[in-house]
Amino acid sequence: MDVTPQQAREWVRLFPRHPALWLLVAAALVALLARRAQPPDQLPRPDLTSLSATDADSADRDTRYGWLSRKERARYQPLADRLPPPAGFMRVAVAAGSFGDWLRHLPCAPPDTPVRDGHGKPLRPADDTALAAVIELRPGGPRLLGACNMLIRLRGEYLWSAGRLDGLVLHFTSGAEYPWKRFAAGERPGVRGREVTWKLNEDPAATRAVFTAYLEMLFAYSSSISLEHDTLPAGDAPILPGDLFVISGRPGHAVQVLDVAEGPAGAADAPRATAILIGEGHTPPQSFHVLKGSDGSAWFIVQPPRPDRPGAPIALPTWPLVEWRSRRTWAEPAAPAVTSQPTPPSR
Repeated sequence: MDVTPQQAREWVRLFPRHPALWLLVAAALVALLARRAQPPDQLPRPDLTSLSATDADSADRDTRYGWLSRKERARYQPLADRLPPPAGFMRVAVAAGSFGDWLRHLPCAPPDTPVRDGHGKPLRPADDTALAAVIELRPGGPRLLGACNMLIRLRGEYLWSAGRLDGLVLHFTSGAEYPWKRFAAGERPGVRGREVTWKLNEDPAATRAVFTAYLEMLFAYSSSISLEHDTLPAGDAPILPGDLFVISGRPGHAVQVLDVAEGPAGAADAPRATAILIGEGHTPPQSFHVLKGSDGSAWFIVQPPRPDRPGAPIALPTWPLVEWRSRRTWAEPAAPAVTSQPTPPSR
């Protein structure tokens, strides 16, 4: 098609040739696409502890998982819907807004999703006989989110969503305290062996990005031993969603109890049957996922300890037998004890 000089001048006026303008347009498009792909820095965080069970069921649960992208929130399917209890079993009651309630409604990835490593490479196919479901949570890199760190991540994400970070104090493998309050105040730890020193070198901020940085620094110096510092022995208490089994050592491992259901009553002196859902990450770091037992069910029928007999070890498809003495429960956040003054920043 022939173009007259007048038409060419009109096109130049509409679409200038200056490269700086096109660079600005391209940068704006990239920023817009990146913002749409990532979760917002601050998600609504309702006071879940004040909700009744009915209100909690009707609330927008997808907003409680701060790492989800808009696409992942749009396709949100809670774990409770994906894996109903075995026939004749009923889920145990948990408080609305509790950690157990939050775990019970974790977002499931589509059924055809494989377990992936930190590079996004499939490690286990979706039809793996030991895989019941994949949770929409996988490491963003190849190093940080091994099995134990994944469980710390879940606990941290719950406290973030519930707005309960003020008293959060986690621990490095050495046992040194790692309080969120100091990190949010702009202090940063320096780790040398077992010694941890703090220095004020950032502006105070408690945004989502700063909380993520807090967790990632912890992951570089944490292990199954850290989990033991942050949890308490469960003892003889009934098993509940939120409990975890921690196998300390090198290598250590940890699995998360995601849900618990009880079967119908038997004889007068016989306890109800207990079924649990078990989730885990692994090493190398990979998607958090729900295990399936050798019988093909996602629900493991377990025999907790009783005064008249010990508990039966739990056989997992990915780890040797898990003993009941390794069952633990998370310590509730408490006000951190600050024993030293921060070093002023060098500007």
